[in-house]
Amino acid sequence: MAKCKGIDGNGEVCGRPAMYNSDYCRNHRTQDPSVSICIGKLGNGKSCFREVMRGELFCRGHLAQKGTLEKLQCPRGCGQLTYRLIDNSGIYVCQECKGSMLDAKSMETRLSKHAGTINELLESGEVCSLKCPSCEALMLEIRVTYKLPEGGGGGLGGIFMGGGGAGILLGIAVLAVAAAAAESSKSEGKTMVIDGCRDCGTFWFDASEMRTVKQSTSIKGMSKETNAMKFQRARTEAEIAEKEARKAKDFLKSQTHCLHVDGKTVKRCRRVNYRSTGYCYKHWQK
Repeated sequence: MAKCKGIDGNGEVCGRPAMYNSDYCRNHRTQDPSVSICIGKLGNGKSCFREVMRGELFCRGHLAQKGTLEKLQCPRGCGQLTYRLIDNSGIYVCQECKGSMLDAKSMETRLSKHAGTINELLESGEVCSLKCPSCEALMLEIRVTYKLPEGGGGGLGGIFMGGGGAGILLGIAVLAVAAAAAESSKSEGKTMVIDGCRDCGTFWFDASEMRTVKQSTSIKGMSKETNAMKFQRARTEAEIAEKEARKAKDFLKSQTHCLHVDGKTVKRCRRVNYRSTGYCYKHWQK
């Protein structure tokens, strides 16, 4: 059995049995030039003795300490980023705003389907106020349109459909506007702004943007003028919905008697309208 070639604190050769396929024992593994030992710290403050992950300075258990070592800052001003291992790929994330940073290598690993397209669009980006977490250069805004798979989201879960005529009027008005917006979105795609650094190839994704890009079936560039048109159309649709909602509210105020209709007798309630809700004290919460 091979004997350890390590040197003890007193300068003498160790001589204890070496580890398998090594010329050093466990206590002297750090002296083995062919082994890279994690530079992380254990809970008691002592140095870690495990081997590092390939291409890293830390073992898997201490990889999160990489964030403390590099001290990269969130471009949104939240503070220091945290390094996390997600799906066997390490990325920097912000615990506060939930944004995430990807370098060129991580882009190819995590967003391989769209990485080439996004890198090409970086050349047409516009300078913004965000500073790159990696090199601190001013980042560029990249306006893109994207399409999600059929049935991949949306819905009108928050619409109030009331129990009377006014509720139905409001529901129909909002549904009409929402349907038009959904049809427009389906044909042209939704919009998003991604931040990238031309100097070092780093990208910043706010909140769920990275997940959205990963799920998208296509990513295309969009000019500033096109983005302004989409914004104006969305604002117009919102104004229409607000106008219809105001009409419905005015209709409720104009009613002096309850709008409730009995489901069995098909007779309308004759009680007085309660606080301009369109219904009496008995039916206004239903």
